[in-house]
Amino acid sequence: SWVTFAGQIAIGTVVHGYRMPGDEDAERGFGGSGSCNNNANCPEGADWGDQKRSVARIVNGGDWCTGALINNTANDGTPYFLSANHCYTSNFSTWVYWFNYESTGCSNPGTAPTPNTLSGATLKSRNAASDFLLLQLNTTPPTSYNVYYAGWNRSATAGTSSTCIHHPSGDIKKITFDNNTATNGSWAGTPANSHWRVVWDDGVTEGGSSGSPLFDQNKRIVGQLHGGASFCGGSDLSDEYGKFNLSWDLGTTTATRLKEWLDPSNTSVTVLDGLGAGTSNFLTVTPSNQNAGSASGSAAFNVSSNVNWTASTSASWISLSPSSGSNNATITASYSTNTGTATRTGSVTITDGIISQTVTITQQGTSQSTCTNGDEPSNNTRTNAPVIAFNTDKNSIIASSTDKDFWKFTLSTSTSVTITLGNLPADFDLRLRNSGGTILVTAQNGGTSSESITTTLVAGTYYANVYGYNGAFSTTQCYLLRVNTSSGIVPLEGINDKVIGSDLPVGEFRMFPNPTHDFTTLEYNGYATVELYDGTGKLVFEKSEFGKTQLNFTSLPYGIYIVKVNQNGKISTKKLVVEK
Repeated sequence: SWVTFAGQIAIGTVVHGYRMPGDEDAERGFGGSGSCNNNANCPEGADWGDQKRSVARIVNGGDWCTGALINNTANDGTPYFLSANHCYTSNFSTWVYWFNYESTGCSNPGTAPTPNTLSGATLKSRNAASDFLLLQLNTTPPTSYNVYYAGWNRSATAGTSSTCIHHPSGDIKKITFDNNTATNGSWAGTPANSHWRVVWDDGVTEGGSSGSPLFDQNKRIVGQLHGGASFCGGSDLSDEYGKFNLSWDLGTTTATRLKEWLDPSNTSVTVLDGLGAGTSNFLTVTPSNQNAGSASGSAAFNVSSNVNWTASTSASWISLSPSSGSNNATITASYSTNTGTATRTGSVTITDGIISQTVTITQQGTSQSTCTNGDEPSNNTRTNAPVIAFNTDKNSIIASSTDKDFWKFTLSTSTSVTITLGNLPADFDLRLRNSGGTILVTAQNGGTSSESITTTLVAGTYYANVYGYNGAFSTTQCYLLRVNTSSGIVPLEGINDKVIGSDLPVGEFRMFPNPTHDFTTLEYNGYATVELYDGTGKLVFEKSEFGKTQLNFTSLPYGIYIVKVNQNGKISTKKLVVEK
């Protein structure tokens, strides 16, 4: 048979959604959506793991739609399924529902993934005014499908941001974002203000996305897709979603509204959280780094997971036991004597084939002399921090997992300052704090990579704060810290000067150039943490700065990257293309 997934057969009527080779629609479906769409398991979708599991593709004869499992106030797992009324056909009882039809990662797979399928449903209610359709699946999805019953919000308040999870053109699952507040709208002759209108910032919808859920900033359903103008490369990126709050009590019978089905006990709640959270696959390994002396020995890494995993290393001086396992375990990494004089670092990768974690062992050389704190006391605070001279190297040590170093410097006027932290024996990070201890900037490169902070500071007292990531330390090797000031003094911003990014709302940013060959600049309003992910979802850069960050791609491969900016929990993401 040409059908590549394990389905269920129900004899009664023929479902025309199974296309035979040569059908003119056979080219649609897998791989058929526009290139501007985001696979649901890209980094942009990392915060939507539960909601993604509620969404399914509908095979309804010769066309496709999308819908989602939705929770009810009894929290009893009744398989109610919300979609669009315009998807409704007389043979709805024979529709097939494809759950988990998605890429395992950010890239498009070479072949179509195998979905989990169910067939058959009964009609509960529908209404053309808000274009909603509520079905009850004939079969409750089995535990192995790992589904989620999405929560909902029936208030009339517009969401401050919107997210849609859908199957455009019948393709694998995608995720689309609008970072702005939804507005009132309507579609195809429906009543005024019966729909939420969104204008997409990242991704679009297409035919086949109809019926897909619209989630607000709290990850609750507020509508389902009716129609719109958006498409990849289009100038109008708006879409219209029938309002959930209108569908709630629409019409005069249970056949025209949602209320009686989704609130069977008549609790009158306005919002309801989803059911089945927290069952997504996970794999974490701690600590991220283990420090070792030059003699042979072993280090332990703790695995916390609900998957089968394997552990491997390319370092010939490290052996692992066990090298595979399932769920929680402890991996013992044994290492041989380091007969050389230089510090060496070996990596250990633990993966289930989808999720990967990499940890390191940093081992000292045999002839390295013991380093001391000098004039920097162990576990000091800002109150007893020694002064570090400008433009002078300072050597010191993080001698234990609780040791944190503070170095004090004072500026008499606004000055451009560069703080560098190098010669690292382990994964040490760097923070810049003001006189009150507030963190201004954080540099957090992984492993033993050097850290650097460059920023302009007004007159005042500041602290360079050195610490070990996840308790990293070394009793034998010093780090090197330096605070450089520019030869010229940077004047304070005058009353008529424009602060970088001040025209942008908090949580949004601009990025230029895009595409780029080497450098790209980000501008935002205030302090922000910037994260850069490659096409596999791996974090390759993280830094906290004020107003502006420059990304350097001269040593990174070309391809598609995801830029994520976080300002006090307000998160915005954009795609960045790096060309040859």
